[in-house]
Amino acid sequence: MAYEYDPENPVPTLGGGNLIGENGPYDQSPVLDRDDVLVYQTPPLEAPLEVAGRVTVTLHASSDRLDTDFTAKLCDVYPDGRAMLVCDGILRARYRNGTDAPELMVPGEIYEMTIDLWSTAICFNEGHRILVALSSSNYPRFDNNPNTGDPFMQHQTTLVATNTVYHGESHPTALRMWALADAQSAGDRSSAVPGGSALQIAASPSPFCQGTTIRLSGAGAALAGADPTTQVPVIGGTERNALQIFDPAGRWIRSLPMGDGAAYWDGRDHRGRQAPAGMYLLRWYSGGRTGETRILRVR
Repeated sequence: MAYEYDPENPVPTLGGGNLIGENGPYDQSPVLDRDDVLVYQTPPLEAPLEVAGRVTVTLHASSDRLDTDFTAKLCDVYPDGRAMLVCDGILRARYRNGTDAPELMVPGEIYEMTIDLWSTAICFNEGHRILVALSSSNYPRFDNNPNTGDPFMQHQTTLVATNTVYHGESHPTALRMWALADAQSAGDRSSAVPGGSALQIAASPSPFCQGTTIRLSGAGAALAGADPTTQVPVIGGTERNALQIFDPAGRWIRSLPMGDGAAYWDGRDHRGRQAPAGMYLLRWYSGGRTGETRILRVR
């Protein structure tokens, strides 16, 4: 889906984590019908959904400019239509590989990027919808990108950018959030929501250096086509029957297909880069079945 982002006509800020001016969980409805805002939402929830922890949007996108911004907002939509802001974030495309590795875009090339919406803890109530709004501006909360590719604050003009967000199996774009299956604390555990089946996750060797084999055990360990809702499929690209791996900061780094209840992790992230030494969270969840464990990678 494509839209035009004009730095001279940015999406106005409505609340959020601002130090000055209006702040807090404002209704975003007034800006959701703009032509430069893409809106995705779930059907009304049939049961409450509790989430806590880091929230990110994995984005596959392109632009016809050398640089541009991508923004994301997570909203709780009430039955009366109010879309209350939960958290938001922004990514300047040239910093998609980190602030220490700026790289301009090639116009028309599709890139995978992650927008960090920071963390939250909320219960989306029954009858509410979960909404994600994608755009390229949120002003004045975030400074506008002029789309020129010039160094910061050195541009002499601005350009309109045509930005495109992609979906589907080859270029999945997805909201990722921690869905709480129960009230147990994080750590090594097996658990289940009411009426569900317990699962256990074990990795061997652990700690590991080069690679480790992860296995599920317990009732219903091999569940073909199961849906791990550590990511809520608001936008699409939900991995099925997959183990989710999160780094020490709570950021998703990779999903592994579990097949018949087993997977091998070679220590690399979804881009093929070696993950640094540290403690990682492994999580698998499907309907009423969930399991978590932590694993240490050493060098």
